[in-house]
Amino acid sequence: MNIYQLKVTLRQIKPPIWRRIQVNGETQLDELHEILQDAMGWTDSHLHGFRVGTARYGEPDPDFPHTVQDERHVRLDNIAREGGVFDYDYDFGDKWEHEVLIEKILEAEPGVTYPHCSDGARACPPEDCGGVPGYLNLLNIINDPQHEGYEETMDWLGGDFDPDSFSTVYVNAMLCPDESRLATLFADGADGALDDTIPQFSDAELAGCEPLELFDLLIVHADRVPRNVIDACARRSEAMLALLSAWSFPDRMLDDATPGLWWLRLHAVMILGLMPGEAAGALLVEYVDGMCNDDDHDFQEWFAGFWPALFRNKPRNNIESLRVIVEDKTIDWFMRINMLETVLAAAQRDGVDELDAALDWTAQFAADATENEDMRLIAADYLLEFPRARHRPLLESLLSIQDRFTRHFGTQEINAAFARGTDDPGWDRFDNPWQFYEPQEIEKRQQRWREEDAAEADAAYGFGDVLNDEFQETYVRDLPKI
Repeated sequence: MNIYQLKVTLRQIKPPIWRRIQVNGETQLDELHEILQDAMGWTDSHLHGFRVGTARYGEPDPDFPHTVQDERHVRLDNIAREGGVFDYDYDFGDKWEHEVLIEKILEAEPGVTYPHCSDGARACPPEDCGGVPGYLNLLNIINDPQHEGYEETMDWLGGDFDPDSFSTVYVNAMLCPDESRLATLFADGADGALDDTIPQFSDAELAGCEPLELFDLLIVHADRVPRNVIDACARRSEAMLALLSAWSFPDRMLDDATPGLWWLRLHAVMILGLMPGEAAGALLVEYVDGMCNDDDHDFQEWFAGFWPALFRNKPRNNIESLRVIVEDKTIDWFMRINMLETVLAAAQRDGVDELDAALDWTAQFAADATENEDMRLIAADYLLEFPRARHRPLLESLLSIQDRFTRHFGTQEINAAFARGTDDPGWDRFDNPWQFYEPQEIEKRQQRWREEDAAEADAAYGFGDVLNDEFQETYVRDLPKI
């Protein structure tokens, strides 16, 4: 097949925002639209169209049947020639115009997955920022922290936007992380659920792997991935951040058609927990946000108790983002209480004053009668781990809302905590979530899955605890049932 090398440049912006991508010439224009969206970084939230000379192509519109030709019936090689140029327009309100230059027409290279991005520069403008004038104004504001609109603009951006950021790894993860590549991974029965052997890789082997190859190992080997693969991923921090960002909640990660994809989410959190710095912390917060909106309680429970360790090397800005989650009553209490524990652990590392302030903040949740009862009582449990005389009346008042089914603590536990007189945080006993990757833990899990599969098979055939699968005749009563 012929491969068309395209240079796509956003018009009227200096320094330029551009991508160099290689695309199969047989690609239809509606498919090219999706490729350009992913390559540039748009979210496909608005109308689009192609302009080739005087011809117009786009989605069919019954109100203007003769103006725009149906892009679904036109291939790239029908409209493009080497050295030629056409235009791709996106968002007719903001008027983003892209120049598409056909640099070369090449033969496909063996082993290369298309479409493929080989180069580019600068981040895509934020959606709905007002076109080129609005984008230039946005840049002026975010480059001046003293600007009166700085805080409002940063809040609108979600607190993070780097106009100079660009990663081919990220773009290619967006272009080709899905059915085509995953189908190849699982074509030969490579699904981790089908094989419980524990793989082994030398550090030299892993050092020679491309980031996407490491990524594939995480998927294929599911919950049997060894620790040195996780360490190798964490060392490729920039490339792996791009990949994990492309596969973050809620879009791609929730597709658990294979066990490997389900476990990929767990590996992603573990890898981000090893990476220091604000960028890794921000993406880890994004994963937490996804889990808060996910009904997969099994996945949430894998990390219960381990969040303080996962955020141990993250800066204050990331911890402040967790405070926002804790204070949001629309989120299920289970994830909120996990993040509350994480904020407390970070405050303990920051010193006595920070810890005392965080404990008073925790006491507000325990005292709030409008709060979920579990949230209140577990917040109180943390106050018992850090006994302060000013919180004792609150703890004693919470005895009355507990019954024998929801009892978290009683007078005896309160007396014991204050008699102890020292802090005793529970997270100190959960300081190594990466024990998950130790050989003995992997083998223990595989044995557990084998036992559960056997039990399910017995139940399916109606044998209960019977260990053999011999055929049994239907039982018939000697006398009718009265």
